[in-house]
Amino acid sequence: MIKRKLVAALGVCIFVVGAISAGVAAEPGYISVSSSATKEVDPNRAEVNFYIETTEKTAQLASEKNKEVANKVINALKPELAKNSADSIKTSAFVVRPEYYWTKDNKKNLRGYVATNTIYVVTSNIQNAGKIIDAALNAGASRVDSFNLTLDNPNKYCTDVIQEAVKDSQFKASSIAKSLNTSLLGVKSISTSCSTQSVSNHMLRFAAANDSLSSAKEASTPIEAGKIKIYANVNASYNIK
Repeated sequence: MIKRKLVAALGVCIFVVGAISAGVAAEPGYISVSSSATKEVDPNRAEVNFYIETTEKTAQLASEKNKEVANKVINALKPELAKNSADSIKTSAFVVRPEYYWTKDNKKNLRGYVATNTIYVVTSNIQNAGKIIDAALNAGASRVDSFNLTLDNPNKYCTDVIQEAVKDSQFKASSIAKSLNTSLLGVKSISTSCSTQSVSNHMLRFAAANDSLSSAKEASTPIEAGKIKIYANVNASYNIK
C-alpha cells in the first residue's frame, strides 16, 4: 500500500516538473523586416467640383438665381458625360448666407445674400475632362473648385504591389537568416498597407467663361493626365531555426 502511494507521488512530481520545463522552454528566434514597393499606373477616373456663386438683395433671389445657373450647368454637362457608365453628376453642397459690410463709423450693415452651390462630376473619360470643364464654365459656373485624377478601383492595383513587397520581405529575411547560418521556418506575423497618390491640383482655378473661351473655335482646356503612384508597405516577422 505504501509502495503504491510512493509510486503515485513520484508520477505527479514528474508531470509537474515536465510542465514547468515546457513552460520555460525558449521560443524560437525570429527576424523582423520592413519592405515597400511602388507602381505607377494611368488614371482612369476624373473628379471635378464646380463652384457656383450668386449674390442678390434677398436670400430668396440669391437662391433662385443660383438654382437657375446650376440647372444651366447641369444641362450643359449631361451631353458630355458617357451614358451607361460610371459617369455621374450631383449637387454636393448648397448654402445661402448673409453678407455684411462695415461702415466708417464701425456699424455692421447687410449688403445682401450669397448663395453657393457645388456640383460634383465624375467621368471615366479623362480625355473629355477639358470639354467638361469648358462646358460648365461657359454655362455659368464661377470656377473649378477642385480637380482630381484617380482610379476607380485602387484595391485592384494594391494587390499586385503588396505581393511585390511581401516577396521583397521574404528575400530580405532569407538573406539575413543565411548570413546567420540558419533558415526560415515560417511567418510569425505580417501586416500590410497600401495607399495611392492621385494626380490632383486642389489649387486649380479657372476664371468664369469669357468671350475667347466660349468661342467655338477655342480649343478645350488641356488636361495632362500624369501617373497614379501606388505605395505598399509590409512589416513581417519570420521564425528561424
